[in-house]
Amino acid sequence: QGQQGQQAPAAPPVPTTARGAEGAARPLAEQLAAAGIELTPSQLSHRDEWHRVQCPRCGGGSSGERSFTVLVDEGGRHAVFNCWRASCGHSGIVGDRPGDKAGGLPREVEYEAPPPSPAEERQRHTEAIIAVDTAPFTRPTPTLMAPSARVLEFFHSRGISPATLEAAGVRIVPDAFSPLAGKRMQAIAFQYLRRGELVNVKYRGPGKTFWQSKGGKKSLYGIDLVDASTQEPIVLVEGEIDVLSLMEAGVRGAVSVPDGAPPQVTRRALPLPDKDKKYAFLWSCHRELWSNPSKAIVFATDADAPGRALAAEVARRLPGRELRLVQWPEGCKDANDVLLYHGDAFLRELVSSAKPVTAKQLADMARKALELAKLALKAVGKTETPAPPAPQRETKVPSAPLRAAGEQPRASVAPRSWRTTPGARAPGRGPSRPTTQASFNGFASAEDAILAAAQAADPAS
Repeated sequence: QGQQGQQAPAAPPVPTTARGAEGAARPLAEQLAAAGIELTPSQLSHRDEWHRVQCPRCGGGSSGERSFTVLVDEGGRHAVFNCWRASCGHSGIVGDRPGDKAGGLPREVEYEAPPPSPAEERQRHTEAIIAVDTAPFTRPTPTLMAPSARVLEFFHSRGISPATLEAAGVRIVPDAFSPLAGKRMQAIAFQYLRRGELVNVKYRGPGKTFWQSKGGKKSLYGIDLVDASTQEPIVLVEGEIDVLSLMEAGVRGAVSVPDGAPPQVTRRALPLPDKDKKYAFLWSCHRELWSNPSKAIVFATDADAPGRALAAEVARRLPGRELRLVQWPEGCKDANDVLLYHGDAFLRELVSSAKPVTAKQLADMARKALELAKLALKAVGKTETPAPPAPQRETKVPSAPLRAAGEQPRASVAPRSWRTTPGARAPGRGPSRPTTQASFNGFASAEDAILAAAQAADPAS
């Protein structure tokens, strides 16, 4: 009798007891009401079923959504509840534990929650996007200076004019701290602007090293230059210099990811935007990407397995959009290669003639490219010895100030006139870009090695 007269200890989020002061069992409806949960007599009578009502804590948000689910057990002795709004999550159990005649709150009840409704899914997704968009960040405050003569010379070797650098806001920082080198140095600064605000800076230092502002917001490079009022497509690339190359060729709407491409495409389900850390740059620019949903998305990523994987992963996160894919010519892996070896008119033509593609096709391409690359490395073998220099290439040796800014030119660039003729190549350049990073035993290029490996595995190919 004394044991029944004792009240069970209160446990948030349900500060109720299963029994009254005299030990009599309190009706479940009263216990629910004490927790702020109002069920109709009909709902109470339909046991072992889920009922949707407004959450007593969040009220269903601004739309008053019925995001709160309650399940009354078959015996009518306890109820389980949960709010499915991501910003709330109010949950708990009310009533006696089955078989517990002394009363008190149950310690654990196993149950299978119903899946959220489509409206609830959309609400949770929207709230997660807002969380990414409004997440606090550290605004960078670098000491920006106009590009030096050496920097202009470096970009000239990549086919980029001073006018394009000015339009893109490319600057140098004389005292940028490199976390890789552990000291301050001169570096090229690519400004990441979003809605007119500097949200991040990506630095290029010696030896083609890159780092970003600490605490900056992940965003798309060039997103502020996208004009939502036109039907010009958004062209996605992997690097800032590829954005500058497209701008040089007169292609507007080019944007770059901040961190390069993933090694492969994943089969996992997509997380909510606020948990999708690797692709936060997409969600922070969601407003800009969807301000004109009729704009096509053109993928001009690198012609390798990671480039295809990046296109596939981005496509998964842009459902319903028109997708296209640029096919680079032989010997060119990105937009800057095409600009240097074929000219600006040819680069414009490649972008404008990009072929329609689906997200599934992109994923299949990425997996196939990865399989072929692995097959080539396994069957042929890769040596890390540098390839011999290509003939007729005049390589400039940078001076000390140029190395300090990390400005290693590819080679001298002829006057702009050679790039005004469609299909023209720079004087002294061969029909394709030579392999400079690695050589494949017995083959002139990685492409030849991959093809040979594929034919060895399947002669019918």
